[in-house]
Amino acid sequence: MTLESWLLFTLAVTVASISPGPNVLIVMIHSLKYGWRASMFTIVGNVVCLFGIALLAALGVGALIKAEPLAYTILKTAGAAYLIYLGIKMIRSSFTILGKGLVLPGPDEQGPRPSAFSLASQSFLVSASNPKSVIFLSAIFPLFLNESEPLIGQFTIMFATIIMLVMIVHWTYAIIASALRRKIVRPQTRAIISRITGGSFIALGGGVLLSD
Repeated sequence: MTLESWLLFTLAVTVASISPGPNVLIVMIHSLKYGWRASMFTIVGNVVCLFGIALLAALGVGALIKAEPLAYTILKTAGAAYLIYLGIKMIRSSFTILGKGLVLPGPDEQGPRPSAFSLASQSFLVSASNPKSVIFLSAIFPLFLNESEPLIGQFTIMFATIIMLVMIVHWTYAIIASALRRKIVRPQTRAIISRITGGSFIALGGGVLLSD
């Protein structure tokens, strides 16, 4: 892989990572609720899932999913249902000032924090909710591969680049959300934010469900 190809690949992945989506939202929600340190487990869950998606794309699974309408529809429906479920849960919890759901607690409230596994597994499921991710990577990998060079080395560089960029981008979002955390004091403000993020998850789920 040439330096020029790597730079173009890096730019494409950066643009895709920066764009707000379910992964970014779950990182910001966990950071707002529990602080940036807790959101690190969320980022780990995202990265682990992304590595698996990249591996599937490299193995050509994305092309198989795209070629099999029924499998794609099942994966898409399951992912959309999970996003919509999270959105409804956030909106419902916003109607109680200190509800147990995903409503955002104040900075000085010492509610129980979910385990590292719980945070990571939730973000893993959110990250896996859109089967288009594997299709996107399946489409982008061939554009930057040089077939005259060893493929394993090139895929290693691409995987490392994706993971590094996603961690940097998500870490930045986590820090921003954590900085805003202490400014969100009024329960009414927290409820509004929870409803907005819940609505965003529902909209994202609907977008996944209605996409081709």
